Amino acid sequence: MDEFLRTPAVGAGAGVVAALAVLIVTVHGSRPRRLLPPGPRGVPLLGNALQIPTEYSWLQFAKWGEEYGDVVYLNALGQHIIVLNSPEAIQDLLIKRGSNYSDRPILQMAALSGWGRLFGLLPYGQKHQTTRKYCNRVLNVAACRDHAPLLEHSALRFIQKLNEDNGSLVKSADWMAARTILKIVYNHEVADKGVDPVVHLVESALESFAAAISPGWLVDVAPSLRFLPGWLPGTGFLRQARIWRKGVDAMFDVPFDAVVADMVRACRNESLQV
Repeated sequence: MDEFLRTPAVGAGAGVVAALAVLIVTVHGSRPRRLLPPGPRGVPLLGNALQIPTEYSWLQFAKWGEEYGDVVYLNALGQHIIVLNSPEAIQDLLIKRGSNYSDRPILQMAALSGWGRLFGLLPYGQKHQTTRKYCNRVLNVAACRDHAPLLEHSALRFIQKLNEDNGSLVKSADWMAARTILKIVYNHEVADKGVDPVVHLVESALESFAAAISPGWLVDVAPSLRFLPGWLPGTGFLRQARIWRKGVDAMFDVPFDAVVADMVRACRNESLQV
């Protein structure tokens, strides 16, 4: 189980949950510690910055949840962090009182790496609301019924893949998820065998996602650092972000451009038939 929790697929998924369930709140002025939720004691100036792992941070969050409760307070270099460790806490704060906590922090390292256009990381505003509205049109309960044949076929192929892949649950589950999502979103047929080019793009890009949203990047605490020239010492994060961004942009753009090309070809065919 521990090995499963540390796989890239689970790490990326947990990273998404962490991005949604960790509220970073800027508190103006000095706020008494007694008014904040319980959490591990930090050190002067740095707070809990050195206690937050840069890898598999969700595992440490879960441990703190067992010790301090469903709502845990952390302070990293003056940045206040609230970690929600249960569905009940998430429901209470993000759903029932969503109007108070609808916004989310801009994760600068993720944005520099190209992940800023991911729906789950968009700051609350007009673009977020519009994107959510469009997503709801095709992913609501009624719309999902239209995908039932695809989901059923994917489930059957998943069982077959388990046998073909010598019982590799993670590998077969990754294939099923990729097949279903890419078919619904881009009408892309994932290859049954071998390396699918679009899946390869996604997997390559996802390797950077969990790292880019993990705590520990100084630019997330001091956003103005993103304007520094890349040749300055200590700005290796900018070079790393540029490397990651190439893969992330390809993941977003290649399948989208393929859909646009298909639409153009379809329009041309219709014109020829008129």
